[in-house]
Parts: sequence; C-alpha cells; structure tokens
Amino acid sequence: MNSGFLSDTDVIAEMTSTFADAEVISRGSSFFIARASRYGRRWILKGINPESAEDVLARQQILKEFEILSALSHPGIVRFSGIEEVDGLGLCVIMEWIEGPTLEESLMQGSLSRDDRRRLMFEIVEAVAYLHSKGVVHRDLKPSNIMVRQNGLSAVVIDFGLADTDAFTVLKYPAGTEGYASERQRRADTPDTSDDVYSLGVIMSSLYPEYGSIARRCKSSSGNRYANATKLLHAMRRRARLGRRIILAAVAAIIIGVIAVLGYHNAGLRSSVDNLYGQLSGLREDARHQGTAAEQLRKRLSDSLTNIKRELAVETSYRTETERHDAHIAGLKRQLRSRCRAIYAQYLIDRKSPDFEEEYFGQKLTIPLRALKTSFIARQKGLSEQDRQDLESAFSLYFDEIANDLKNSTQQ
Repeated sequence: MNSGFLSDTDVIAEMTSTFADAEVISRGSSFFIARASRYGRRWILKGINPESAEDVLARQQILKEFEILSALSHPGIVRFSGIEEVDGLGLCVIMEWIEGPTLEESLMQGSLSRDDRRRLMFEIVEAVAYLHSKGVVHRDLKPSNIMVRQNGLSAVVIDFGLADTDAFTVLKYPAGTEGYASERQRRADTPDTSDDVYSLGVIMSSLYPEYGSIARRCKSSSGNRYANATKLLHAMRRRARLGRRIILAAVAAIIIGVIAVLGYHNAGLRSSVDNLYGQLSGLREDARHQGTAAEQLRKRLSDSLTNIKRELAVETSYRTETERHDAHIAGLKRQLRSRCRAIYAQYLIDRKSPDFEEEYFGQKLTIPLRALKTSFIARQKGLSEQDRQDLESAFSLYFDEIANDLKNSTQQ
C-alpha cells in the first residue's frame, strides 16, 4: 500500500503477476473485468482499458476503489485480495470470484422463494449498514451489482467503482444509475448514506414488496428517509417482530372465538337437558376446563404484552447507547485529524527555516504523525478491538490525505 511519500509507480514496479488463463469477460468505457486463476483458485480482476492507461482520472479511480475495498471486511461485501501489475492487463484490483448469478438474473429467472427473497433483503441491508458504519457510501446499489452465491444462496455487494467517503478529496461528482439513484445523488457531488437508502428502497420494491411501507419511506424525500442503512435495518427487524405478533394475536382471537361458541352451545344443551343430572355435570366440567383454557390464554397474551414492552425498552436503550458510542468515536476521529493537521502545519513552518534538515523527504513529518497515532490510541480507555481498528483506518486516511497535500505543495 502506498504510504503517500512514495509514488504509486515505485510501488507498482515491485509487484509481479503469477496469474494464468486470464480472460477479459466485460469492458466499459474506461475499465475491464477479467477472470484468471492462481494457486488453484479463480479470481476477478478489474483493470484499466489500454486506451485509458494514461488517463489520470481512471488511474485515480481504480486506486480510490482499492483504498476503499482494502478497509472493508464483511461476508456480504466482495472480498479484496490486493492490487497488482498483471502481465498483459496492467494495474488490476484483485477480488474473490463469486460463483452464482447476479440478483438481477435471479429475479428474472423467478427462482427465489418468498423466504429466500426476505433473507437476501436482510443480508443486503446488513452489508450496506456495515459500509455506512465505516463511512463508505456505495452510490451504485442495484440488482446487477449484487451477487447471489450459488453455494449458500447469500447476497454479496460488488462494484465499488463509484463508492466514496468524506475523507477523499478526489473524484467528487454526481453518480448512480437511473432509476436507482435519488434526486440529490444525481445532482450532488458529496456522498450521503441516505442516497444508498433510496437505492435499497427501489431494490426492496422488487425483491420483497411485502415491506411496502418501509420501501416507500426509503424512497421518500431526504428529510423523511431513513438516514442510513442501520436505521433501515432496525425498521425491518421491528416489522418482522410485529408480523410474528400479529399472527399470534390472530391465533389467539380464533381460539377465544371457538371457546365462546362452545360456551354458547353448551349453554343451549344445559337448558334442553336440565332433567338429566349426569349430562349436566359433564357440561359443567367442560365449562370449567374451557374457563381454565381462556384464563391461560389471557395470561399468555398478558405475558406477550409484557415481553413486547421489555423488548422495546431494551431496543431503545441499545439504540441510545449505540448513538452515544458512535458520537464518541466520531469525536475521537475529529480530534485525531485535528492533531495530525496541526503537526503538518508545524512541519510546513519548520521547512521554511534556513537550518531545517531531514535525512529523507517527509522524515520529520511521518515520525511524529505515527508517534501521535500510537500515543493517541493508547490513551483511550475502554475501546474495543473494532474501535481501535476504526481509529487506525481513520489515521491511515488522514495520513494519506496529508501526504497528498505535501506532494502537491512541493510540485507547485
């Protein structure tokens, strides 16, 4: 991975290719997709078309896709292996080969059951929620950019060519596919998680239309839309729990109705055979059992209501704690970025001094930056391993951002 102080050509020069049977399977205006084999496995390679090999924007875009993919690890997101100079193909991002059709092809074939469609919709939203938790916006979610693994029938989000984060300052422009991109996304050049939510709403309308009200809110104006995929996922889970409760209530209503009918029927029998003491005793015994069953049903309904209230309280507490935690981590990231920028600003001032010296370019910047990262993270108490990884990833982005700024300033 380029540290920011070495040119990308220096890094690429050290890479070698061991791929065999490379075959281009599709080409776009600037990029191609190929498949190849190595170490007994198949891989997907994304590279730049020969006619665009000297295009600075195309090179920046594939490097940006590499930077974003390298920070992600989730079963619902295509796995990234590396970036290499491949013989005959040039600079390529290496990704896992996924055996199976796209979601678009599966929908056209009509091979998915209702349960399959519901499960796939949850898996897609969970994957996008992970992206949003990492500060990444996909910006081109659609059925053709989602694979369905043949082994296990699970969803995998692919094609991060248009993905973006707030940390990047290059390749900022409106993006998306007509019919899946929100009105804001077609005009704005900044990433917004609610734009991915809009695309998920369009996908939901065709994949699992039973969630009609949720899909409509996803596609509503940005102010009413779920802010990110995590909030959408919470809404879907609440709807799933509500569906189970409605079924339970319907069954309970049927049982109560049957009990009422039986009670009425038994009352009629008692009035007509009140001279038969033995039959009357039997009917009274039946009524006692029915009353017991009704009382047990009322208790179950009462317990269900108590459980619902308890679950709502737990969910509210979890949501509050999650929001508080996310705000804390975001604050730490802002502090870390501010301190990185302060070191960079002081470095620029020191460089202008007549007696300024350093063994190699950027030495007196990189050393204090890395020392800051180590001490800053070490001082934070109570961080989980995931929190530490998030701060590490944020520092890498700030480090590369400063490196690019320094490189540009020295070239001017």
